Amino acid sequence: MKVIIFTRRNITPRWRYIANQLSCAEVKVVGLLDDGCDINLMPSFYEFYHRQDTESYALTVVGEDKCQEIIRRCRLLRNLKKSIALKLIGAFWLTLERLIDQSQPDVLLSTLVDFYVPDILQRILEQRKIRFIGMCAGILKNQMNFSALGEYNFIREPDRTYMDWAEKEILKPTFSPWVVSRKYNWNEFARSKLFWDARSILLRMQSFWNKDPLNPEYMITHQPGDDYYIRWSDWKIVNYLDTKWEEKLRSVVFDKRVFIGLQYNPECSTDYWVRDLKLADWISSITEITKVLTATGFTIFLKDHPSMFGLRRKDIYEILSQFKDVIFVPYEVKSQELIDKCKTTFTWTGTIGIQSAWLVDVR
Repeated sequence: MKVIIFTRRNITPRWRYIANQLSCAEVKVVGLLDDGCDINLMPSFYEFYHRQDTESYALTVVGEDKCQEIIRRCRLLRNLKKSIALKLIGAFWLTLERLIDQSQPDVLLSTLVDFYVPDILQRILEQRKIRFIGMCAGILKNQMNFSALGEYNFIREPDRTYMDWAEKEILKPTFSPWVVSRKYNWNEFARSKLFWDARSILLRMQSFWNKDPLNPEYMITHQPGDDYYIRWSDWKIVNYLDTKWEEKLRSVVFDKRVFIGLQYNPECSTDYWVRDLKLADWISSITEITKVLTATGFTIFLKDHPSMFGLRRKDIYEILSQFKDVIFVPYEVKSQELIDKCKTTFTWTGTIGIQSAWLVDVR
């Protein structure tokens, strides 16, 4: 069996360990950096990128509609000029086709699809009926998810003991995976802002030093002008948070309460798991949902992901505050509390969706 492992920055040692355990297979670890990979894809990428026909290849062979979808889903490409985005798509499509042609793998292992390079890779593999197995940590301790684009893959039939344990964990009032306890004040906001700005500068310096300016591992970072770049003025989000949300919730009849949980953004669960691109445009979709629901007598209790403090632009709060009956719940409130107290819950994917679905089944 031939196996390709597509790795990312900082996790190559982990994939190398997995590769070493696959003694029954011929394994190649490929990536975008010289960090212990068997194959660095960037030299091949630059070879194709500097060809004059790369953009036209993307439009004619890959297809304009497919290219447009790849651009809209990727947090890097949608913030670039279209001509540059098309050249990047064309160059990486040719690079990855060459990789697959030369390696002839039976299966590919990687993390979830979360930017345009693994997106292209998954599409090429799907065309050739080669399995892309994506992996990530699950929401429960010591659990793994096997999925490339959020799809369900049957692994095993869990027994009753496991299900009872999972139900107990997920329905805990304090359940909040992947969230580190923190304070929601100016010092924490400034710390987050300075960290991401410093990280962006460091990655740009690395790309310059390594003469690798188009490497996605360096390009995918917070840049002024991007749709997820945080400004100092975004601190004003705290002015919208309502400390009297519980009092207002009690004044609304149960059937008219709607909990909307925002997710970490940008993230693969919104960019890639959501099939409908209109829904994946989360700001437009949540604005329309809020407009319709509040106009028909519902009250919306909106709460952001705790880890998004210092990473969320205030724009969505400004937009939604124009509608009546929208209550912005503080970050520290647990989602399970709102799921329990509201008749309806809306979110895109992820933990809140699992909690809500499980609660419906329990009820």
